[in-house]
Amino acid sequence: RNFQLTEAGEFFVARASKLLEEFDDVINSTCEYINYPHGLLKVTSSVAFGYAHLVEIFDKYRELNKDVELILELDDHIVNLNENDVDIALRITSTPPQNYATRKLAEVSWMYCASPAYLEKMGAPKKLDDLINHQCLVYQGITPSLRFSAPGSSSNSCNHRPKIPLSVNSSLLLLKAALASQGIAWLPSYLVSSHIEDGELIPLTMDGKCVYPTHSLYALYFPSKYKNPKVRSFIDFLLEDHQPWKKWEETINKLKF
Repeated sequence: RNFQLTEAGEFFVARASKLLEEFDDVINSTCEYINYPHGLLKVTSSVAFGYAHLVEIFDKYRELNKDVELILELDDHIVNLNENDVDIALRITSTPPQNYATRKLAEVSWMYCASPAYLEKMGAPKKLDDLINHQCLVYQGITPSLRFSAPGSSSNSCNHRPKIPLSVNSSLLLLKAALASQGIAWLPSYLVSSHIEDGELIPLTMDGKCVYPTHSLYALYFPSKYKNPKVRSFIDFLLEDHQPWKKWEETINKLKF
C-alpha cells in the first residue's frame, strides 16, 4: 500500500530531518568539548619556583590550549588541594605526600655558590671548614648548619661559625645577594643553573663534593582529576623534553663527581 504525504506532512518531515541533523551536531560538538582542554585550571607552587619558571611554562602551554584559563597561586606552605580547590600542585620535596597521585618531573640539587667577584676578593674555600673565614648568606631552616671546629683545633666540638651578614626566608633574596657578591649562598639548581651557565655564579667544590641532590620536583593531583582533559594535558605537557628542568639537570649533571 502506498502512502502520500500531505503538504503538512512534507513540511513536518523536512523540519524534523533538519532538527535531527542539528541535534546530532550538538551531541558531537558537546562530546568534543568534554574531551577538549578548557575552563579554569588552578595550579599552586612555591614562590621561588613559580617566579622563576611558571610564567614561561604557562605561556607555552596556552599556545597549545587556548581555551584553558590558568590561575597560579604561590605559597611556600603545602596547601590542601581539596580545601583550596586546586587542580595541580608543583612541589619540591624529598618525600611527596601519600594522599595524592604524583609525577616526578625533575631532580633538584643544592650547592654552595658565589659570584666571580666575591671569589676573586675572598678566595675559594676548598673545605667546608673553610667557610668559617667567609661571608655566608643564610636561609634559616634551609641552609645546612654552619658550625665548625676552630682551624687547627684538635677538639671535635663545632662551636665556631662563619660571619653571617644576611639571613633571609627567601631563596630569591638569597640569589640576589649572591649575584651582588655579598657572600656564599646555598641555592637550589632550579634557581642557579642559568646563572652558572652565564658565568654569573660559580658552584663551589668543597671536600671533593659540589652537588647535593636532596629533593625532587613533583606534580601532585587527585587521581580522579587526571580524567579531566585540562589536568591531563597540563601534566603531559610538563613531562615533555623542552621544559626548563631538562636544561638545569644537564647543567648540574656536568658538576657531579
